[in-house]
Amino acid sequence: MTEEGNETLSPPSKSGLDRILFLLSIGLGLGAVRTAPGTVGSLWGPLLIFGCQSLNPHPLFMLLCGVVLFVAGIPICKAGIRHYQSKDPKHVVFDEIAACPFVFLFVPLTWGTAIAGFGLLRFFDISNLWPIHRY
Repeated sequence: MTEEGNETLSPPSKSGLDRILFLLSIGLGLGAVRTAPGTVGSLWGPLLIFGCQSLNPHPLFMLLCGVVLFVAGIPICKAGIRHYQSKDPKHVVFDEIAACPFVFLFVPLTWGTAIAGFGLLRFFDISNLWPIHRY
């Protein structure tokens, strides 16, 4: 077991559910790449937004998608944290994916907005500006 701050991390579970959650935490494998895993894993975000906006482009639906992904992301990211036994493993990218509905909340997805939104999402994640760096 590894201690990170006051939190003790448990060793990875061998259950099927934990394996599925872990796979989701690394963006179905895209976050497992060695170079820029957050950027590569975040590529699922615009695809997810395309799917959500194809179902219903209304901002309230996008907000609902974001809230559902945020809540689902808690056990998903915890599975990745348990696997890597680290507080913020770089290969766990579901949090970046789950943030995408909030980035595109009031913006329709086009090639231009997808590139701009993806770039801004990565900029703020990498730069870790205040108040983000507190968490």
